[in-house]
Amino acid sequence: MKKNIVWPQVGNETAINFLKASIERDDIAPAYIFQGPKSVGKFKIAKFFASQLIFKGVEQKGDNLEIGSSGDLQILSLLEGKQNISITQVREFNKALNLSSFLNNYKVGIIRDAHTLSREASNALLKTLEEPKKKVTIILLTSKISQILPTIISRSQTINFYPASSQAIYDYLVESYGADRIKAKQVARLSLGLPALALKLLQDDSYYTSLIDKASLFLGFFNQTSSDKFSSLDEYWDKKFFGQVAKEKALELFAVWDLVLRDLLLTSQGQADLIAFEALRDKFPADIDKDKIISALDFSDKAREYLEANVSAKAVMEEFLIKL
Repeated sequence: MKKNIVWPQVGNETAINFLKASIERDDIAPAYIFQGPKSVGKFKIAKFFASQLIFKGVEQKGDNLEIGSSGDLQILSLLEGKQNISITQVREFNKALNLSSFLNNYKVGIIRDAHTLSREASNALLKTLEEPKKKVTIILLTSKISQILPTIISRSQTINFYPASSQAIYDYLVESYGADRIKAKQVARLSLGLPALALKLLQDDSYYTSLIDKASLFLGFFNQTSSDKFSSLDEYWDKKFFGQVAKEKALELFAVWDLVLRDLLLTSQGQADLIAFEALRDKFPADIDKDKIISALDFSDKAREYLEANVSAKAVMEEFLIKL
């Protein structure tokens, strides 16, 4: 009897069904791009897909996720403190994938944050994709496909991943992790549809508290003058935040603040039962200006563009507070 393989699935059934069908047909592309938000589950699915290829036909290992020690799997990541994946890293990655498979099956390479490949690294990877080797497949994970070399995209099969529904996240936490139903409901709404983020919020109390603190900081701005807003931001903003770190911290704040703005908009429309920050409801402003909330959400989108263009993170946040 054929063993039933259970994929680690929270939403994204279309993407997973496509990968399943590819394995069944033995129709594996030389390269894939898994495109979607961070924490949506791309890496987990990539590892599982790799395990199905590497251990195909191997007794009792068809559903093995713990393949990190397998020489047939190579994972390439951005090194800490670096802005780009270097050409040296890619050359080592390519070299490892060119070696013979230990199990006479597939060799699989996974590149995390593939949009951070340097121009030289991208060109080195492209040479490998232009002359694909049999039973070698490379999976590029990215949340910013527009920053990947177009010629790499054209030689890859792109699979899109999307945030899961709040209900799917809730079911996942309760059924797979035995989460308290009330806590699971709160976390599901706070997770932005991202399973990995939901799990972190559930299991890491300090991270959950940090999220609440970011939301509380934002709600406090509604009762402050511009000067007081800047002072509150200064108290929160570590002077050590600069460059890429500052950009990432600002993006984290805007993600939380967007969720708060959404809650305020829902409240103004009489749908407070759908809000994510139920624990902070007593801190919501008494009078919610719907037009101002919508304007703030619009500027939040522009703020991300400014941050990606390397405008000072703190300057972008201060501009946002002026408009609030």
